[in-house]
Amino acid sequence: MVTDNIEKLPTKEKIIKVGAEIIVREGLRKFTAKNIADKLGITDAAIFKHFKSMDDIILEIIQKYVSRCSQSAIEAVEKGKTVKEKLELLLKAHIDVLGGNERSCSCSVF
Repeated sequence: MVTDNIEKLPTKEKIIKVGAEIIVREGLRKFTAKNIADKLGITDAAIFKHFKSMDDIILEIIQKYVSRCSQSAIEAVEKGKTVKEKLELLLKAHIDVLGGNERSCSCSVF
């Protein structure tokens, strides 16, 4: 569970991680400021000190996911020697990003 290892993160990062976890585990209907705040032990108002809207949280989740996908793709292509090897590494990297970390799957909902 994502919330197990986030104590040391800044509040903004905690909000992003918990928001992504809620989308993955509970769906978009449960993606509310109150639900995020309850899971973090903060007030809903505290969330809006870091984000203007719930849409901004979703956009940040998507941006982080796309960034992870892009970085893993670059690394895979750099490691491969042949076109076939590059493609295999690229596909494996993408599967790892999607499946290796439940948080990253949150953006596949969109």
